Amino acid sequence: MIELPEATVLANQLQKTVGKKITDLILNQNPHKLVWFYDQGAHYEDILKNQTITAVMSYGGQVVIVVPKGKLVLGDGINIRYQPQTPPLRHQLALELDHKEHLYFFASMYGGIVCFSNQDPEYLYYQIAKEKPSPLSESFNLKYWNTLFEIKENLSLKAFLATNQRIPGIGNGVIQDILWRAKLHPKQKIDELTERDKTILFQTLKGTLQEMINQKGRASEKDIYGEAGYFKLFSSFASCPVCSNPIIKEAYLGGSIYYCPSCQKESKRKKS
Repeated sequence: MIELPEATVLANQLQKTVGKKITDLILNQNPHKLVWFYDQGAHYEDILKNQTITAVMSYGGQVVIVVPKGKLVLGDGINIRYQPQTPPLRHQLALELDHKEHLYFFASMYGGIVCFSNQDPEYLYYQIAKEKPSPLSESFNLKYWNTLFEIKENLSLKAFLATNQRIPGIGNGVIQDILWRAKLHPKQKIDELTERDKTILFQTLKGTLQEMINQKGRASEKDIYGEAGYFKLFSSFASCPVCSNPIIKEAYLGGSIYYCPSCQKESKRKKS
């Protein structure tokens, strides 16, 4: 699933398409029940065909391709591939560019391929991600970070980090390594964190995300050429690389969590 590190890597790679014209497109050649389109894709051809790509950027876990008439937003479980040959038979959107190059998009499990014009309301998840500061930016500082804890719910760290677009682009995929490196348990309640815990988590979050980007994304994800990233996930190890204890996998809050029972003890501390 695309999260912030992969969206950043993909957008950087797709800079090579800026200035190229979309000469043709094929929409929903292989219908997928869990892929959604803006307005059922009714106006995608009008917005994209014969348009030149003017910019590619990322917001949170979304990759945004900009043309004069609107934007194409890709995120969640959408795979993005670039190749000069004819695209494969199975995809939910294919764009033919100048010189018979192709971009094509397909879902692993689910995802949105959302195209909207400059006159349409902006896609909600895109709008939220665009408005909030990226964890990679200077505006995402310790002062801003501390405001995120000013909520009434006493959430677990997994829920705090990975739900409600609190930090766009941060999901269950990246938080396992962040929490392991910060030595914090995914079930730890946020009101039990000390100020030191919060500061360490802030620094670890920013540092881990940057390291993932520097290594071209997580090893579980692929870039526009179909090549996996180099960042080996904590969850891919059988035992903790630090203490050698077996890594625990549990179902929690609609997904899986991974943690080291020795390095990430679920304490009952009170904040100070």
